[in-house]
Amino acid sequence: MLRWPEPPFEPTKANLFQTDQGREWCEQIGALRGIRDIYGNVIPYSSQDVYRTLFKNVRYTGAYCKHPSAMVQYAVELRMPPDEMVRYGTLYLASKPGLVTWKRRIWDDCWRKKESRTYFGRRRGFYGNRYEVEKEGLNHKIQGTVADLLKLTLCAIVAEWEGVRLAYQTHDGARLVFPASFNPFPRFKEIVERAWPIDGREITFPGEYEEVGA
Repeated sequence: MLRWPEPPFEPTKANLFQTDQGREWCEQIGALRGIRDIYGNVIPYSSQDVYRTLFKNVRYTGAYCKHPSAMVQYAVELRMPPDEMVRYGTLYLASKPGLVTWKRRIWDDCWRKKESRTYFGRRRGFYGNRYEVEKEGLNHKIQGTVADLLKLTLCAIVAEWEGVRLAYQTHDGARLVFPASFNPFPRFKEIVERAWPIDGREITFPGEYEEVGA
């Protein structure tokens, strides 16, 4: 969107912020933007950069929206002309015909039935105009399925190990407490990353793990 140089690697979060090559690219972007600390040192692009949050918001808007004009709300903060943001959104949606077709199918289904169900059958009924029903229905389909996946995974983990406790849960992750004598890997990873039947296909979701001692 901002015509930054393309990184010479797959720009995953790990590659960007946890590899030497990624850190070099982040420093290059920091120098390009001219952002420096009080001592004149370049401040590299980072996972906490406000632009990264804006990029994610634009991407999520594209994943959910019906028209690329919805992305205009981020134009000012990204210092982009509104018409350029609409052009970007148009190109984004044109590059994902499968996503657009799937969204239209879900919208039509939600409006016709006045309800939405996650891929695990959890239902939410709707009242109101078509725009709101379609918007909330798609959101429930996606976000509700993510919530179902996490809850089912947590239930499977608790059933596997007696004594494990849930410390706290985030939207798509959780912090679990195991007795010190436990060694849950690799079985833990097998449970988290097992295949799920979604939309007629078996889909797996890779996890990110962090072990913290007592």
